[in-house]
Amino acid sequence: ALFIGTSLYAVIEAKKYGQDISTNLDQSKRYAMNVVPQTGIELLGDWNGFRVPFLYSTNGREYLQQIATKSGVWYLDIREKYNNSRSIKGFHSPADLQKKFEQDIPLANNKLEENPLDFLQLKTGLGLRDYQINAIQAVEDIIIHHPEINRALLAMATGTGKTRTVIGLAYRLIQTNRFKRILFLVDRTLLAKQALDGFKDYKVEDLKSFSDYYHIDGLKHVWPDIDSRIHFATVQSMVKRLYSNESDEKALSIDTYDCIIVDEAHRGYLLDKEMDDEEIYFKDQDDYVSKYRQVLDYFDAFAVGLTATPALHTKEIFNKPIYNYSLREAVLDGYLVDQDPPIKIKTQLSEEGIVWEKGEKPTVYDKEGNQIVELDELSDELKFDISGFNKRVITENFNRTVLRELVNHIDPDGEAKTLIFAATDHHADMIVKILKEEFAAVGIPVPDDAVVKITGIIDKPEEKVKRYKNEKYPNIAVTVDLLTTGIDVPKIANLVFMRRVRSRILYDQMIGRATRLCPEINKESFRVFDAVNLYEGIKDYTDMKPLVVNPSVDFSTLSGEFAHIQTDERAAVQVDQIIAKLQRKKRASGLDAEMIKYFTGADTLDEFIQHLREKDITEQVKMLTEKTELWKYLDEYRQAPAHQFYSNHADVLREVSTGYGEMDKPEDYIEGFRRYLEENQNEIAALKLIATSPTQLKRADLKELSLLLDTKGYNLRTLHDAWKNAKRQDVAADIIAYIRTLMLGSVLESREDRVKKAFLRLYQEQNWTVPQKSLLQRIEKQMIAEGIVTVEDLDKQPFDEIGGFERINKRFENHLPAILQKINTYMYNGNQTA
Repeated sequence: ALFIGTSLYAVIEAKKYGQDISTNLDQSKRYAMNVVPQTGIELLGDWNGFRVPFLYSTNGREYLQQIATKSGVWYLDIREKYNNSRSIKGFHSPADLQKKFEQDIPLANNKLEENPLDFLQLKTGLGLRDYQINAIQAVEDIIIHHPEINRALLAMATGTGKTRTVIGLAYRLIQTNRFKRILFLVDRTLLAKQALDGFKDYKVEDLKSFSDYYHIDGLKHVWPDIDSRIHFATVQSMVKRLYSNESDEKALSIDTYDCIIVDEAHRGYLLDKEMDDEEIYFKDQDDYVSKYRQVLDYFDAFAVGLTATPALHTKEIFNKPIYNYSLREAVLDGYLVDQDPPIKIKTQLSEEGIVWEKGEKPTVYDKEGNQIVELDELSDELKFDISGFNKRVITENFNRTVLRELVNHIDPDGEAKTLIFAATDHHADMIVKILKEEFAAVGIPVPDDAVVKITGIIDKPEEKVKRYKNEKYPNIAVTVDLLTTGIDVPKIANLVFMRRVRSRILYDQMIGRATRLCPEINKESFRVFDAVNLYEGIKDYTDMKPLVVNPSVDFSTLSGEFAHIQTDERAAVQVDQIIAKLQRKKRASGLDAEMIKYFTGADTLDEFIQHLREKDITEQVKMLTEKTELWKYLDEYRQAPAHQFYSNHADVLREVSTGYGEMDKPEDYIEGFRRYLEENQNEIAALKLIATSPTQLKRADLKELSLLLDTKGYNLRTLHDAWKNAKRQDVAADIIAYIRTLMLGSVLESREDRVKKAFLRLYQEQNWTVPQKSLLQRIEKQMIAEGIVTVEDLDKQPFDEIGGFERINKRFENHLPAILQKINTYMYNGNQTA
């Protein structure tokens, strides 16, 4: 039994080491029901016959998910009928138990349910949008109605206000006392400071910020103050505090935080994997658990993950997103800007590669001597394709050729900012130098601080980022990875890829740097300059999980583990991991071919792998177990520092073109769209409506259709660009106009022209009163902006401010629905079929 003073707070069901734990805590429940009141002992209450509020069961083993009933500490708050037992890292501290007992979770849940969220949408406060409110409600629904779930994932596109959303969520959770203290976890100091500034600056209620109401601890606080309600920390520092601190006096209890918010939750999981049913007996769990998960598993807390890119490994930790607001939805709703079709810059070297022929002497960069040296004659051809540019081979001529063209497209003195992604820090320096030289060559001198490198190793990178965001200069920033995620600079309107990206997650994060609205510079879209054939190399989310879970595990360990493996299925997994590691190792330069042949009996590692794959699983295990000398050699081998080749190969610009997905020409893109419409006009309801009865089209229909078309590669900005280049017509048409033109042969006209013609006809029909004319002009303005205005839309912004549909309808003597129908008919010249 666990007492605090003379008060009985908990009972423990203690099992023998390794014995199964009763996860429904039957024995503890029996203890709690059979407690007999005694003099000097205070019983805290009676809950359906249970006289102890908190129950535990343990056998002394550290918790492992695969043997949940044989490990860990299991805990149950018996006071609520629908509470479920769960595993926790250790026992709660006495102070934790007292807080838990005093906390009224049903009351807090009732407050969350009953208190409206309207105040979060006020312009004097956070000004949250509908989708942000929906995200908060999705989290609250899990907390209130699904107590068995302790993790939730919000997937919201970059630039849609995740920070504001989470401030609103945190304020609600703390205001209702649903949680006592929140840990806000990030993996970069810069991201923490950016979020912390939001908690201090953004107003939430009555013109006060979160920090005006509640105490916040920043990064400098190693331990949270007793009265702090939210604590910011990096995952690296938190892991150090939890697992490396030798002082027991300052050890954080598992209930120090009862809620954890993880920003940019897609990061930090690449080596995260659960041990399978056999590995738990011979693997070290720390090889499999990422830093983020170590923190999440340590605390007895509800966790919320925030990400724009919910990858497979993120979902495995937080489950599938409970709410998703995509980039395409945000663009269609007008909250983010769209990307123009990519501008592809092709050069001779980018298309043909850098080649040293047999007999030539390639040059390499000697880092230690800081000089370019010549190697011996090549016995065979040496070739690098564009994926190796600026990493494996330094090529100033390629960079200069691309950047010479780029200076024709960007203005170093304009309001729109440019972000260039480089391959390495050295590459970033080269780009900065060449850009300044090429601007000067075309007669555009630039201030020294207009083009700068912003990477993690420069002096005071945070100050550079602030200047890039808030000041005129720098106007062009070159980065490697510091600005790829979580940094908010709305003025970025040009992205330049001078490096390949394999990860779809990283690519989406990079694109997200430019999607934010910026009315200050009249930003309507952003441009992507692709100098490296970017889209060829991008992998999808699901390809991001490495086969070798922990690359640091050596061959000897992997082969020795066969002795502990009992099934062919698990042995096959182990064989695959060894082969994957061999595939990596074979690329190391300097491996002794004679040694490889001696240890394997094959001429090369490739041949050895091929022989291995031809065997059945029993023979494979036997072969791999016997190769102890091979494993010893490979484990002890240390590759000499790889040469970074230096190329003087000449380069010339070949083509600057616009990318149209899988199509090379704008005419092909338009024809592909026309064929898609023709083949699907009877299958997709919205297409049929647009062609035959456009007045019946609702905004939700149009949004759903636009999202569907986007998945097929057809979107408005690319259509506009293709039409302009193919037809030599620059018409600001909407998707409805393009569809009707291609399906019906209608003349393509802009939405504004279509709407204005309809209203002009309406205005001429009768003498409208001044108030009526004013309201019609507001509806006209909204139709130009949105394309569709229905009766339902008149109860939303901006019409809700003047009383919504009911009040507006009275101004028109209850004829407003008929007037709207007439406007829609006039927009399409009355050419509708029944």
